[in-house]
Amino acid sequence: MRRLMKLKSTKIAALLAIVSSFTILQNTASGAHIVNYYAFRSDYNCLLVEDKNIWAGSTDGLVRWDKTSNSCQRYTTEDGLPSLWINCLMRDYTGRLWAGTRGGLAWFDGSCWRVSLKGPDVGDLTVDADNNLWAATGNRVYEFNGKEWNCYHLGISVKCLYLDDQNVLWIGTSEGVRQFDGQNWTWYNKSDSLFNKGINVIFEDSSENYWFGTDAGVVRWDGTDGQVFDTTNGLTLNQVTDIKEDQKGHIWVATSGSDCGAFIGKGGLSEWDGHHWAMYNTTSGLSSNYIREIAFDQKGNPYLATGKGINYWDGQQWQCLLTHKSLNTFDCPIINDLFVDTQGNLWLATGPAFLVTCGRYPWGGLVKYDGTHFTLYNTEDGLPGIDVSSVTGDNQGNLWIGTYLVGGLSRFDGKEFVNFTWDGVLLKIFVDHFDRKWVCGMFGVSVFDDTTWTNYPTVDQEHWIVLDITEDKAGHVWAVDDIGLFSFDGVQWTQVQGLPPDCRASDISVDRDDHLWIGTYKGLVFYDGSHFVTYTEADGLPSSEITAVDASAFSAKKHQYLLVGTLHDGMGILTEDGWLTISENEGLISNRVKCFAIGPDSDIWVGTSEGLSRLYGFLTTSVNLEEETPTLETHVLESNYPNPFNATTTILYRIGKTDDVELTVFDVLGRKVRLLYHGVQTPGNYRVIWNGKNESGEEVGSGIYLLHLRAGEFTAVRKMCLLR
Repeated sequence: MRRLMKLKSTKIAALLAIVSSFTILQNTASGAHIVNYYAFRSDYNCLLVEDKNIWAGSTDGLVRWDKTSNSCQRYTTEDGLPSLWINCLMRDYTGRLWAGTRGGLAWFDGSCWRVSLKGPDVGDLTVDADNNLWAATGNRVYEFNGKEWNCYHLGISVKCLYLDDQNVLWIGTSEGVRQFDGQNWTWYNKSDSLFNKGINVIFEDSSENYWFGTDAGVVRWDGTDGQVFDTTNGLTLNQVTDIKEDQKGHIWVATSGSDCGAFIGKGGLSEWDGHHWAMYNTTSGLSSNYIREIAFDQKGNPYLATGKGINYWDGQQWQCLLTHKSLNTFDCPIINDLFVDTQGNLWLATGPAFLVTCGRYPWGGLVKYDGTHFTLYNTEDGLPGIDVSSVTGDNQGNLWIGTYLVGGLSRFDGKEFVNFTWDGVLLKIFVDHFDRKWVCGMFGVSVFDDTTWTNYPTVDQEHWIVLDITEDKAGHVWAVDDIGLFSFDGVQWTQVQGLPPDCRASDISVDRDDHLWIGTYKGLVFYDGSHFVTYTEADGLPSSEITAVDASAFSAKKHQYLLVGTLHDGMGILTEDGWLTISENEGLISNRVKCFAIGPDSDIWVGTSEGLSRLYGFLTTSVNLEEETPTLETHVLESNYPNPFNATTTILYRIGKTDDVELTVFDVLGRKVRLLYHGVQTPGNYRVIWNGKNESGEEVGSGIYLLHLRAGEFTAVRKMCLLR
């Protein structure tokens, strides 16, 4: 592999003068705007069923379903909600709709949401006979009389609220039940055997029995005596989340089961007819065993807020609605990688690392966005896992997808997935100009040529975690890990000294001038092949903790654009006028930026840990990535693989222009062993197999051999190691 040519000192000085002269810009851009795309996990906490609408609160915002037009509208923080996580919904006696969220309380004015109480995590709501609003938050209960808030500090965790017909407030806590009649408090606690548990829900039925839902079952109390129901006598699970009564007087109990984890296969819904319990779960047609709230329509049909959609009974079977598919979005907000294909489609690698659950379930997968619709591919479509870490494309139009733990590497031709096993945690895929797939992650780097895996020795095979890998225009391969920067000579990796100590390099990108930009937790590092320069907040960066770098549209010669993402402070765009910082304050969906892609219209796609942003108008001149693709008029001799090898090895080389080409194997004394090719070749990539034999067809012995490529006046030599 050829060494990088050293730039003259005058050219280096000029380049660095250009880069270091940028100043901090105001956080505005004329004509620029941001469009955010929120994930939707179909993970619901609450619902309100009305004549014309169904309101459903989830972990990713609020949805209104118009039953007449069969249309949906989604509300997020951009519509005024204080948080995307909706805990509870309630309509007061004046008809005002309230939403309790993890970030406060808001009411709906018909078009957007108005915050009434900002900050506290509002877990439950109720309204008294005087239309005073009561809100449960942490260890406090708030009362709102329409003008001002009163706060009652209980000192213990408040879990639910209920107002009875006598306008008495019942408060379920982590240590029993409290009552408040407007003046006096009554305390039922651990000394009362029926209330010695945390109370999740309180409900009074039409027979004036009180039902208390706990994490140990249900207590039915008639004011004097109580009866306990749990998994030993009818419940699907003891962890109770809601209790309601239908028009027939049947009691319905929801539980917080799951389809994964400790409660897998458990939980669901129980119905009490006064004598017997009936059970409903995923085997009965529910989409999830996690049920957070129950509601009924005018006909008495039950609706359920579940962990995987809104379920309802149509008279014959359970149906599911309001999923990410019906809302035309993707289901996991954690976007690990982005790729724009030749047709202009955007592909998202989504999913939490190492199958940490994204909410209550391990959402994720490969997502395609064609400009109008989102399409999710997961294990049901043939993808080996939903924890997708990386996505890219090859020269044949195929997609290559990496998953963190399950399955390794996958090829997708638009119709089906073909899966290949890679032993390790796969973090990144890169396709080089020979169409080889470089896979990196825990314990090193491997190369896949669609047939054979070749593992290359690493600096530290037990601990080396390669986080990103790329190739420059000359065909050199570069990689970064939490130790530093490494170059590959075809046989081994060599650490390139010059990065800040303990900088934790995480991302690497090659610009249009064929220079490297490296994202580290101590700043952005520029490397021209001989000099390192580090840039931090003092130079205009939003933060020194860099998580993503895209230099594909940057040239110091042409004053174009460099994109940098940070861990907590949004992103920066380096233009000819300076650094432009874009964060949540300017409308970015999240300050935790993970990846970038540039679309065909010079729009910037930003993947974050909380969704996707699309930036229009920030690149004020068109960026044509294809016109900057190098013509590759030079010749290149790649390393053979595998190396060392036994019996056969593959040799790759590139011819940049039509020339007389000779490829020969010599021993270390300079004696010719085998002429592999001699003739005129046109520009292109070539592949030759050497079987370890000489001109006479005899096997040569173990040792070091020299591979010599001559093309016109160009010559290059590689070492090959044969082990018999």
